[in-house]
Amino acid sequence: MESTGIYWKSPYAALEAVGIRATVVNARHVKQVPGRKTDVGDAQWLATLARAGLLRGSFVPPAQLRELRLIARQRQKLVGLLSSEKNRMHKVLTDAGIRLGVVVSDIHGQSARAMIKGFSGGRPARGSCTMPCRAN
Repeated sequence: MESTGIYWKSPYAALEAVGIRATVVNARHVKQVPGRKTDVGDAQWLATLARAGLLRGSFVPPAQLRELRLIARQRQKLVGLLSSEKNRMHKVLTDAGIRLGVVVSDIHGQSARAMIKGFSGGRPARGSCTMPCRAN
């Protein structure tokens, strides 16, 4: 099987689930396919090279390790998104003239969140809006 992007992962997992041991090969090593460039031609050429023992399989971690890596990457992505949102909130507060970092040591702590909730729940003060505000 040729490793092109992420397209090899699903067929590899399906073959692995039924007990077939597949080999994933770096596409760069098998680029020189003679004749027309088709998937069938590629498959036949890979089979020929595999029978001759000329292919070196890439490292594919066991299924449990692959799952663990996916979970770790997803967690890393979520932590990054959380950090971005926290920075965005801090910027919005600063742009609004609320320098919360001066009052509290952790602007994402419990007391800071309570203050932000208090700001957002109340009516805006006169003259604090840059856009037209409704006077109630």
